[in-house]
Amino acid sequence: MSAQPQDPGPVVACPGCGHRFPLTQVLVGPIEAKVARRLEAEYETRARQREQEEGRRIADAVAQATKKALAGQAVEVKSLREQVAEQQQALAATQEAELALRKRTRELEAREKALALDVERQVAERTKAVEEETAKRIGDQHRLKDLEKDKQLADTRQQLEDATRKLRQGSQQTQGEVAERDLEDQLRQAFPLDRFEAIATGVRGADILQRVVDQRGQVCGTIIWERKNAKNFADTWIPKLRDDQRAAHAELAVLVSATLPKEVTTVFGKVGGVWVATPAAALPLAAAFRHELLEISRARIVAEGQAGKETAVLAYVSGTVFRQRIEAVLDAIIGMVDDLEKERRAIETHWARRRQQHALITAAIAGMWGDVSGITGTLLTPKQLQLPAGGGSDKEAA
Repeated sequence: MSAQPQDPGPVVACPGCGHRFPLTQVLVGPIEAKVARRLEAEYETRARQREQEEGRRIADAVAQATKKALAGQAVEVKSLREQVAEQQQALAATQEAELALRKRTRELEAREKALALDVERQVAERTKAVEEETAKRIGDQHRLKDLEKDKQLADTRQQLEDATRKLRQGSQQTQGEVAERDLEDQLRQAFPLDRFEAIATGVRGADILQRVVDQRGQVCGTIIWERKNAKNFADTWIPKLRDDQRAAHAELAVLVSATLPKEVTTVFGKVGGVWVATPAAALPLAAAFRHELLEISRARIVAEGQAGKETAVLAYVSGTVFRQRIEAVLDAIIGMVDDLEKERRAIETHWARRRQQHALITAAIAGMWGDVSGITGTLLTPKQLQLPAGGGSDKEAA
């Protein structure tokens, strides 16, 4: 049979909250609470008693344990001391190891810093070297470019100078040719009977060759003319014109120049056997030279009437060729004497002997010329045998 539920009995409701509960609970509740409080007090009393008894047992156990602990305390203290000593040794070793480790760490750090500094320094030096090398390479490239530009500028400047010089030379050459032609035209107009030969440009010789012709059409002598239009007088003009004079067998050589050498203080003068004159003095000087050549030609014609060998000798020695040959020999002798003067200190004895020989040759030639001149009385004395200005009586060659 199934159990039937107990009947809770009458139910009452709480006037405050309206909760419904059995009436038996209201009556039994206070009794149960009182019994519960009494039982709880008894439980607490028994619990305190048990605690006290437990405390006594614990105290007894502690006392016994204390006795046992005191008995083994010496051993434990000794063991502890040994442990402490071992721990202190281990600690000291650990500290030493730590110190060594810290020292090594510091050394490693210092080495790392030094290595980093060294690397940084090497990098800086390498960078500086690379920069210097780059700067040098760039500088060399720029310098080469500058040198190339300078060379190009120098070449261009040289080309300009060459072109200017060629233009100037061409202009001077043109001016010189114009001046030569002007001088030739003036001479032709002033002396229509004479014959004139113009030397082409680039051909060795003087500019104009004038052959003086008398009324009978006979050539009485030759004058060579050189025209210069340069700003400065060159000393090489005189020897060159003398060589041209000898090559042409001309009696006179005249250099017409806008600038005169320092030896000539007037409009014309004689330098080294060559007459130098300004363009304005060229025609008057030509007239004087022409008159002198005509007079010499007349004297030569008179002398041609003499017969025999004396006449032939007279004609030869009174001619221009013979005088020029004498002048050439004397020039060579004088040049040799000058060379001997330079060699005098080294070969005094040999120099003296050669000088004596040349003196004899010069004396012989001078004596020969004096003899012939004494016979004829009309010879023109070479300049090498003439006395200084104002010191001789012989007639100076025109």
